[in-house]
Amino acid sequence: MTPEDGPSRETLGAQIEALKAVVERQRLYIGSLRASHFWKLRDAFFAIRRKFGNGIEPLPVPTASDLAFEDGAFGDPYQLFRIRERRSIADLDWLRGFVRLLALREPIEVIVDARGARPGALDATKASLDDQVYPYWKLRVLTELADAPAFDPALAVCALEAGDVLEAEALLSLVVELSDGADVVYTDEDQLDASGIPRNPAFKPGWSPETALTRDYVGRLCAFRGSVLTEAGGLEPQFGAAMWYDALLRVSERTSRIAHVPRVLVHRRNGSGPVSPADAEAAVRRALVRRGEDADVRSTPAGLQVRFAVPEAERVTVIIPTRDHADLLERCLRSLFERTAHPSFDVLVVDNGSSESSTRELFERWRARMPERFRVVADPQPFNYSRLNNLGVAETDAPFVVLLNNDTEVIAPEWMTAMLGQARRPQIGAVGALLLYEDGTIQHAGVVLGGVLSLAGHAFRYLDPSELAGDERLVLDTNYLAVTGACLMIAREKYLEAGGLDETLAVSYNDIDLCLKLRAAGYRNVMVPRARLYHYESKSRGRDDTKRKVAVATSEAEAIRRRWPQWVRRDPYYNPNLTRDAEDFSVRR
Repeated sequence: MTPEDGPSRETLGAQIEALKAVVERQRLYIGSLRASHFWKLRDAFFAIRRKFGNGIEPLPVPTASDLAFEDGAFGDPYQLFRIRERRSIADLDWLRGFVRLLALREPIEVIVDARGARPGALDATKASLDDQVYPYWKLRVLTELADAPAFDPALAVCALEAGDVLEAEALLSLVVELSDGADVVYTDEDQLDASGIPRNPAFKPGWSPETALTRDYVGRLCAFRGSVLTEAGGLEPQFGAAMWYDALLRVSERTSRIAHVPRVLVHRRNGSGPVSPADAEAAVRRALVRRGEDADVRSTPAGLQVRFAVPEAERVTVIIPTRDHADLLERCLRSLFERTAHPSFDVLVVDNGSSESSTRELFERWRARMPERFRVVADPQPFNYSRLNNLGVAETDAPFVVLLNNDTEVIAPEWMTAMLGQARRPQIGAVGALLLYEDGTIQHAGVVLGGVLSLAGHAFRYLDPSELAGDERLVLDTNYLAVTGACLMIAREKYLEAGGLDETLAVSYNDIDLCLKLRAAGYRNVMVPRARLYHYESKSRGRDDTKRKVAVATSEAEAIRRRWPQWVRRDPYYNPNLTRDAEDFSVRR
């Protein structure tokens, strides 16, 4: 068979199996829906309607045979995902009936930017508005932006561009969150290609302040409570395409009630997307001035790098637990002292019972070379990673500490400065680095919970960063629920406030536990990609390859599940539409 003959038998077989899986999932979904309390209310609603003689009958529940693929669905995980998640006609009609019973009647104002719109674009947006299950909306079309668009502060406000197409339940989803107390609510989105097929989904995290300061990830669809937007100063057209981004930054300084609906409820017109770099940079610079934060802002193809100012005299102690493996420690120390640009740091090695002469010689050599900046404290007890680091923190009075594995090597000279810039901010807890394996693939770019790989995974592990060059998370500071303790910076005061590392977690998950304690205390954790190091993972301690090590790892994982069930179930920074079976941020299958 030649390529012109069409797909091979094997390809068709794989596509059919994929279709079967989608149909089966839809069948199970329909079954669970019919058994739900929601569906029982639906049946009761129509029973009442029949009793009073209006003759309206519920539409039939769709069956698997009602499903249809769009062009391009075969072999495209996102198209299969869309089919699985699509609302049926019956669902939408039920929602329309349900809306009529709701007390919600307040209109939401939709402001559509039609400047330079292509022919037919505005009509497509209007048609999707006419199809909304929530009918209480007002439309305002902008054809020029000489002045800030006026809006009624008593109404909710959201923005679209001409050509954007809403899913039928989009406005209802916004209004439900606003009525539940949110001041801002945003949804996921995708892009319509030249054929009108949705592609390139943006599955967004929950509200992430550090992420939002480096790019307008919220995008569309986003609605503001009008009164809060008014209090924050309204809309300011001098920021051009970043007018709504600027408004988001200002509003987020007044409220933390920012909700995320993890459904693709808007399809952006081809070519729309992020605001212009110059406008975004102006909005962020003003936000930093307004917040009293000293930082340099630089535009990159991925977004904005915000580099917070760091005094050269700011002291940092790097804590390195070790036991022998002098070759690893020598490489780590040499890279620290030879490649680190920040001048005010010292190194504290916590020696966990080293016995080799090469290790003793290494200690003496570095004491002689760096008498004011290198020292060793001994702890010969059985290995306990938490205890070793807690001892190191207790042995220093530096305001900032770095927990660092001995099997790491500095790549980027600015690594410490970049991490310190975030760690010095009052609202930040743990700061992580981008760690690479020896072959250049990713070892750590943030820790994702929410059941990924059963409990937790490292973002983008084993992937080549050069193949992910367009991913903002590998270029710009990004919020994560946790970061690895292989290279973690934190203010010493916050470390002690959180109780340090839990010594009952001797080997694994103690770093995750620390990050979650910080998060529970109100701090945010962040990964800083400009901080790049190699991590020759587990070369010193070894892997969990014995029954005893496996038992310890299993026990410690269960401890995390018991302590933090809410975040084990759902990571607020990891979209639930993404896979739990891998660490690559691919679409959930």
